Amino acid sequence: MLPDPELTARREHGHDVPLLLWRLPTPVRAISSAVLGGGIGPCEWLINVSVPMSYNHDDPADHLTAMAAGLGLHGPGVGLLTGVDVADVVTASDGGVRLWATVGLGAPIQAAAGHPTSDAPPAHSRLVSGAPSAHSRLVSDAPSAAVPAYSRPAARVDADITDLSDTYDVAGGSELSASPHVPSPAAASHDPDISDLSGASRGVGDGYGGRAVRGAPSAKSVKNVSGAEDAGDSYTVGTVNIVVWVPERLSDGALVNAVATLTEAKTQAIRDLGLEATGTATDAVCVLCPMDGAEAAYGGPRSTWGARLARAAYAAVLDGGKSTQPWSDKVSGK
Repeated sequence: MLPDPELTARREHGHDVPLLLWRLPTPVRAISSAVLGGGIGPCEWLINVSVPMSYNHDDPADHLTAMAAGLGLHGPGVGLLTGVDVADVVTASDGGVRLWATVGLGAPIQAAAGHPTSDAPPAHSRLVSGAPSAHSRLVSDAPSAAVPAYSRPAARVDADITDLSDTYDVAGGSELSASPHVPSPAAASHDPDISDLSGASRGVGDGYGGRAVRGAPSAKSVKNVSGAEDAGDSYTVGTVNIVVWVPERLSDGALVNAVATLTEAKTQAIRDLGLEATGTATDAVCVLCPMDGAEAAYGGPRSTWGARLARAAYAAVLDGGKSTQPWSDKVSGK
């Protein structure tokens, strides 16, 4: 079983900046969209790191690598970044699945509601298949006039996660609790730009950021990890990071299935929070499983492991989406 993360910190510019650290007793198999360690491969450690809203490091992967080295971590690993205080992590368990989520939903987006690109084809109907036939299905290239609002009202979640020692029952038999915190401020010192804790920054990159549902987030342009800003687009930042353990080896296809299942469950929870959104522009996920043993072929929402993943992700995002706060807002007393 994957151990609970250690809540530790790194000292930067006079602040103890929190991070979650998983030291894995044996290497595991991972699929991730993380800025460091993305793809499918072995994993020996994992970190989920809070950064200020002004974070603008030129190479986040290099920065995470330096952090890992300062923590004495070696070999392949996964590094996640978020503007949310990772001390607010929410943990859910379901039938052997264990999941940890840090949830920032201050910048929810509709995945398919962006600006049309300059090379977009003209609005018309086209055939899905190459050759027309009596059975060809038509789809429209024209964007809809408006994205309909969700009709379901915001869900009421009664679990109080302010007491991090409590455990709660959630639908489907999953166990929802806050991860134990073991602060250890003595960590490596690194030097990202965290001098502006107010969040008035030059930009925030893909795979990190985070704003609370409560409060008015400030607008920022989004940088991708290559350092190039998205021309003409400006977003407030927000990130949902999900780390999950499945106790049976998953095939490559099942790992991809699992990522899709987690994303669908996350979106379902966001919808039930009353937000017209599919997620944020910077969400990341990491699915971990054993390296050896019998291999499960499926990870979809009606498979054995996929169903458990979905319930755990839904419960954690629904609860975590109520009240998370950016770390830099906490430090600055906002």
